[in-house]
Amino acid sequence: EGKYLWLVTTTGIVKFDTLGHVKKGFVFDGTTTSVTALTDITLLPNGQIATNGTMAGTLKYGGDTIATPSGEGWNPVLAIIDTSGRLVKMEQLHGGGFYDEGNTITSDNAGDIYFGGQVESSVHAGAFSYTSHGGNTDYFVAKYGYNCNCTLATEPLANYTYSVNGTVSFTYTGSSSPDSVRWDFGDGTTANGAVVPKSF
Repeated sequence: EGKYLWLVTTTGIVKFDTLGHVKKGFVFDGTTTSVTALTDITLLPNGQIATNGTMAGTLKYGGDTIATPSGEGWNPVLAIIDTSGRLVKMEQLHGGGFYDEGNTITSDNAGDIYFGGQVESSVHAGAFSYTSHGGNTDYFVAKYGYNCNCTLATEPLANYTYSVNGTVSFTYTGSSSPDSVRWDFGDGTTANGAVVPKSF
């Protein structure tokens, strides 16, 4: 990113300038009974940063938390933050074995993310599902992005308008027709729906 270098550590992301000085650091916290190991990083075309790794137990970033369901061991994890450190996405793939890991990540010019890792028996998330064909472990590669042949110029775009009449009302006006709309106002409050009122 310009004159800076982003580096992933086992529990965070660090930004360095060309002289090696630390400019920013973002930390992912695991609980004392959990596994947290970030392993790779990629810079997305929109300036956001994606990282992946392995988690078990509870993983925290700021005020956001995800936990592995009971009966699952290590799971691959994917997180996206913007360059100011604001969390955009934090999700896990659910593994059927104990040692399921996220190991590598990259992205393309359209902002699609490709990440891979080790799977013992099966792994799934959303529409993605993979089942092993035998042996101790397999390697999976998954794509995270839009389910379309989008380019950066034609990808779905989120947008909104607002009006003030006692309270502020926000209206989603994005270019796609999403299944749902979730608002994050940056002050710790959120709302759901295409049109929402907000008091400041």
